[in-house]
Amino acid sequence: MAPGELLFQVLSTSPETAALLGTRIRPNRLEAGMVLPAATYSIVNRQPRAQTRRECTLSDEVRLQINLYAIAYADLDPLADAVRKALQEAGFRWTGEGDQYDDAGQIGGRRQDYTLILPTS
Repeated sequence: MAPGELLFQVLSTSPETAALLGTRIRPNRLEAGMVLPAATYSIVNRQPRAQTRRECTLSDEVRLQINLYAIAYADLDPLADAVRKALQEAGFRWTGEGDQYDDAGQIGGRRQDYTLILPTS
């Protein structure tokens, strides 16, 4: 499964994040007039990762960025916590977060960074 598809599946089916986001989870950017809260995601980097044990298995290491948007700044903490919990339970490794502001869209949000190890087929 592609990283974006997996992320969408996790967030849209986890009860807590589904209650907050529904299916308002999009690649790369928000649609004009999208109802908030909402999330966007992008793949920052995907590269092969070799692991040697008894036999060589191949997997990809994927770095993802998720941008969370809400009407009020106070709504970002519970949203960010719910997203982090759902993704960590699904095997995504949280590597940090920070606030952001989109000048073009005049909207604030929270950026979260994750790493995911995907087996290659």
